[in-house]
Amino acid sequence: MALPYGVKREKTLDIIVHNFGVDAYYDSVLWQKKAVKNHFQKYPEYHYHYVILTNGEILKGNPEDVVVWHANNNEVNDTSVSLCLWGNLSKRKPTEAQIRSLIALLKKLTKKYKIPVKNILGHRDVGDDWTECPGDYLYQMLPQIRKEVESMGIPQWKIDAVNKAKEKGWIISDHTPDEPVDMGTLCAILLNIEKVNNVSLINLAETLAHTILNELKKNGGL
Repeated sequence: MALPYGVKREKTLDIIVHNFGVDAYYDSVLWQKKAVKNHFQKYPEYHYHYVILTNGEILKGNPEDVVVWHANNNEVNDTSVSLCLWGNLSKRKPTEAQIRSLIALLKKLTKKYKIPVKNILGHRDVGDDWTECPGDYLYQMLPQIRKEVESMGIPQWKIDAVNKAKEKGWIISDHTPDEPVDMGTLCAILLNIEKVNNVSLINLAETLAHTILNELKKNGGL
């Protein structure tokens, strides 16, 4: 059963990306603002949590933590944040400013609600097969957008380190580079270090292990 519009969500599992579907006055930000305001006043229950204009400006619609009927799938409506980019994005590409703002907003929301990037979805992904939303151009960009959201603000050396560890078989599960490593994962890496032929890396790993153990002993961790 669908939750009523405007009530607080009990949980937040997904972020659903839409396009506004209007191609008129594409270069007029003022007109876009008026159209978004008018839509929200007439149909607030079918509006979005955020709308991103062509200049990258982010407008707030419904409060971020309430239920909005932005998709036909009621289960998705009950557990998702909805973002919408201005324009018919099957006819034209989103602007660079829109994509920059979208990535920044997605990074903020995924961190706040602990949403995995695989749960950043297009409207057409959630059971509404009849729709082109969020537009063919934007939909094709979503895989790269997910990658950028996941790696945004993470130093390249961290990304490379995780990829190398997975390649070597030291870790077998997905691990975000800015996610704290638990002691079990660290020990698994150190126990498998003999797979490395590079003597310098082995010495480095042994030094790291001794340093960590010493620090744990000092702080009563062992």
